[in-house]
Amino acid sequence: MSQPVVQPPPSDPQEEIASLRKWVALLERRWMDVIRNSQANTRSADRLHEWTLALLQVDAKDELPEILLAELMELFSIPQAGLRLWGLAGGEVFPGQADTEVRDWARGHPQIYCGSVFPTSALAWLDEPDRVASIALLPLRRSMLSVPFGLLVLGSDDPERYRADLGVLHLQRIQELASAALIRLLPPVRSAERR
Repeated sequence: MSQPVVQPPPSDPQEEIASLRKWVALLERRWMDVIRNSQANTRSADRLHEWTLALLQVDAKDELPEILLAELMELFSIPQAGLRLWGLAGGEVFPGQADTEVRDWARGHPQIYCGSVFPTSALAWLDEPDRVASIALLPLRRSMLSVPFGLLVLGSDDPERYRADLGVLHLQRIQELASAALIRLLPPVRSAERR
């Protein structure tokens, strides 16, 4: 025996219209969020492209680290940044010493670190380390499997800027581009070592 079909009670057309208006307003707000996020991503991609062009236009290799940092800070509004490179051609280190602790940390962390806990002494490379509330540490490598040859440090007084739970796609692109640009400063390697 079949169950009788229960019809919902007739609703008030004004209530239905009000409900639909609320739904449309919610959809409009969500759509505006999508548009804002898309515009922010486009601006980030444009900045990344502009930074890449600046790196490609550097003729003098010895100017590359300084220009890399200056352009990065300006284009991405990064309050503080520091860079150390080791194992360069001729055995030099730029621009100052990177102690064993920092090198060991970079060797043990192939991924980008973001957070408010500062795991290395690299914070001291920044102009005003006492003002830093969040940090991003980007190990620089020829490839993800190779030993690091440097560390890029980005610091902000905003505790939300470099959080561990945020996506790091743009930081990964910065890490990859910085590594690729700075490889010019390293001694050449045989093709078997490049992998």
